[in-house]
This record gives sequence, C-alpha cells and structure tokens, in this order.
Amino acid sequence: MSMADRITPDWIALDWGTSNLRGWAMRGSEVLATAQSSDGMGTLERQDFAPALARLVAAWEVDEGTPIIACGMVGARQGWVEAPYRRVPATPLGGEMAIIREGGFSVGVVPGLRQDNPADVM
Repeated sequence: MSMADRITPDWIALDWGTSNLRGWAMRGSEVLATAQSSDGMGTLERQDFAPALARLVAAWEVDEGTPIIACGMVGARQGWVEAPYRRVPATPLGGEMAIIREGGFSVGVVPGLRQDNPADVM
C-alpha cells in the first residue's frame, strides 16, 4: 500500500478490553476500516500502550491531531490511565474524559458508569 492509498480517518474509535484491542477508522459516522489485535489491557505494561496503539493503526494516516476516543479497560486503574467511574444517571459524555498524549497520539478515555444500589459498574 502506498502512502497515497493509506486511509485518513477524521477520528478513531477504540474498544480496549482486557484481552483485545479493536479500532475503527471513522469519517463522521462512516466506518472506513477496522483493525484488531490481542493487545488487551491485561497483556500490557504501562509503557506498552502507545506502541500497541501504533501497531493497530499502522496502516492508517494518523497523527497527534487525529482525535482518538477509547472506552473499556484502558481506563481502569490497571490500564493506560484511570478514568474514574461516573455515577448514574449520567448524560452521555457529560463529564471529563481522561486525556493521554503519548507516542504521537492524543487519546480521550471515556469513563465507565457505576450505580450504588445495587452496586454495579460498566
């Protein structure tokens, strides 16, 4: 694939779980391409997250100005950065995202949600 053939997303969506990393190159609401790897949060040390992301998006034209929105275990205490849970009821993205600027990327991590009674998180 030549540089002219590389996909240039407007933004990237990530679902970074314990065992897998999945990404979507997006233009508005249109999916341009998908990628996945076994670089889940449970297999990485803190310094391994940016290289894992770089591997995932290597075929796409991505720079620090490309918005990346991540959800899942990447925001857990053991993840890349802790994004504290928000108490429900909550408005969608009504709170602050944890922002990571590392490895040439700017990643916003969406916090999970929690309810107190009965106690549960997602």
